[in-house]
Order: sequence, then C-alpha cells, then structure tokens
Amino acid sequence: MPKVLLRTFLFCLMGYAALLTADLCLSRHYAVLPVRQIALWQNIFTHSMAADYDCLFVGDSRVMQGYNPMIVDSLLGTHSYNLGLSGRSWPTHELLQKVYRREAYPSPRLMLVELDYLLFYHREQPDEIAQFYPFYYTDLDMHRFLLRKNTLSPRARLVPLCRYIGRDRSIMDETMQWWAKWQNEYDKQQGFTPVHLHIGTPYTDSSETKLLHHDRIEVEHFEIFLRRCRKEGTTVVLITSPTHESYWQCHVKDSAATYTIFDSLSHRHGLTWLDYTHSPLCHDTANFYNATHLNALGADRFSRLLAHDLDSLGLGRRRRVQ
Repeated sequence: MPKVLLRTFLFCLMGYAALLTADLCLSRHYAVLPVRQIALWQNIFTHSMAADYDCLFVGDSRVMQGYNPMIVDSLLGTHSYNLGLSGRSWPTHELLQKVYRREAYPSPRLMLVELDYLLFYHREQPDEIAQFYPFYYTDLDMHRFLLRKNTLSPRARLVPLCRYIGRDRSIMDETMQWWAKWQNEYDKQQGFTPVHLHIGTPYTDSSETKLLHHDRIEVEHFEIFLRRCRKEGTTVVLITSPTHESYWQCHVKDSAATYTIFDSLSHRHGLTWLDYTHSPLCHDTANFYNATHLNALGADRFSRLLAHDLDSLGLGRRRRVQ
C-alpha cells in the first residue's frame, strides 16, 4: 500500500511538473508578443525603458492615446514616458506603480495622473486581468493580484496551463486581438499610442447612461499613493482628459458626484487639478476617433495645450533653468 501511494504521489508530481513546464513555455510566448498591454510590463521587467524619465503619464486609454510625451518634452524640456493602460481602474495602476518602483526605477520629478470617471468605479472585467496571465508564475505581485480577482476561474488559479484553456483562453485571445489593433510601435514613441481615425457621429445614446458607484477603498488607496508621492518628492498634477461634449451629457448620470470626489481629492492634498472636459477641444469632432478618445490630431493639439498649462505652473525644466 505505501508503494502504491508513493507511486501515485510521484505520478501526480511529474504530471504537475509537466503542466507547469508547458505553462511557463506558453507564458513565455505570450510575454513577448508585441501588443501594448503586455509589452509595457515586459519593458519594465527587462529594464528596456530608460532609467532617467523625470515625468510619467498615468491613466487609462485616454492617456495612452491622448498624451504625446514627445510634444510635451519638446515644449517643457522634460523626459517623459506614457504609462497609460487601456480600460484600467486604480488597482491596476497601483500595481503598475508598485512594480515600476520595485524594479529600481527612480521616482519621477513630475507625475501626471488622470482622474477618469471610471478610475474608482468598482468593476471586474475579464479583459483587465488577461495582461497578467503570462506573469502568473513568474511575478509574485501579479500572482497575488490575480488571486484577489474574481474573474479568474478556480481551476485556472490552481492548475497550471488552465489559464490558456476554455473560457480563460478565449478571454486571452480576444483581448490580445483587441490590443494588437492599438500597438502602432508604441515603444518608439515613449509609450504613446496614437490612433489615426476620426469620429463617425457624436455620442447621443442616452439609453446607455451609467450610474457609477465609486469604491471607497480604491479612493483611500489612491490617497495613500498621493501621500507617498509627496514623501518621495514627486509633484503630482491631476488631469481629467477631454472627451467629446456629447459624452458626459448622455452617458455619465452622476457626473456631479464624480466631480465632487475629484475636487475633494485635489483640495485635501493641495494638488492642481486640470479639467479639460470643457475645453474648446471637446466641441470639435475632428479631435476624436470616438466620443471618449482623442485621435492623433486631437492628441497633438491637447498635448500642446497641456504643456502650455504645465509651463504656466512653473513645472517645465526650461523655465526652472532660466
């Protein structure tokens, strides 16, 4: 009987090792795919990014596709990088900042953090966790992050390779195909991912109006982040990106409550909040590829406006040198 148990144990151990080996091989394949979400993490892990970035852009796809570091740098004399991640709420951005600091990148002098209406919105989106699949067994912080999420199936949490089988595999493949559309060789543009499309029609479907419920815990974590930035000597500027004028009117039902949270955060921490939702840019459809995202032309115009406003706040290196 003991021999049977020992053989069974050894067989299970060999099977688990085989699954884990296959998992690591497949994860390695996904980890080097040239898609925006995966490549950003890989660049941080492999230290492919420059170590002297003194300005970081943090936010979701509105940052990723709307903030052009090269334009900002040319006008301010900064050396910036766009860390935007598509469709991400604050817990993901918080993890990104943790991994970035853990990999020994220096704290930036300036950080532009987007206050988006979905930043503190509690949600569990399958596509949000797919970017972490390739690093599940190789990065402890990502492993813990995935375990806290409810979108990963119990089988995929426990058994190697199961993240790439069935429902979890379909999530991964669909997400990869979606991200591949927005790649545009972003690593050559300091993280910026321009979109060369134009809006069809303004957003007018009021039937999809959302009532957002902000997660108090996520707001508290955001405030911990702000206090840490102050302690490390990083100047934080809060920014709400321009969207087409039709969007807030038709889609976000509790915009007043959202703005109250943003205003409270900026006052409580003594931070500048630049709100561009009423900018002249928002009235011109030529600046957008949909109602919530700037296209390449809009990003060019907005980045120049942003650089001008930052310079007026005395945050440009050139003004400081003078």
